[in-house]
Amino acid sequence: MNPQTSTRLYGPGRAAPGARGRDTAVAVAAGVVWAVVVLVLHWLALLAFLLLLGGESAGELLVRGVLFGLPAVAVPAVVACTPAVRRLTVPRRFLAAGAAALPIFLGLALWATVSAG
Repeated sequence: MNPQTSTRLYGPGRAAPGARGRDTAVAVAAGVVWAVVVLVLHWLALLAFLLLLGGESAGELLVRGVLFGLPAVAVPAVVACTPAVRRLTVPRRFLAAGAAALPIFLGLALWATVSAG
């Protein structure tokens, strides 16, 4: 888009006042949340690997992974793409998506651990 057209339509660009200091804490919180999500995903990958070593059918494990993994990944992506979240700053978007992803993946990991025995 032409910069003059954007200025004419939306007005001159300006930064949000005072957003820098508060976003640091939000970025740290988002990092912590996503670190926990990554640890849970590593646990799920390790569990899948151990099930394959134990003689679980690779096709059955793949079907389970697709059935439960795709919706689990889709929910945080949909949350991050909603118009209300897109208006937030980037650290706040990551925190919102992480807050949606953490209980889903944590529940999935707990269910998979219990069902695997």
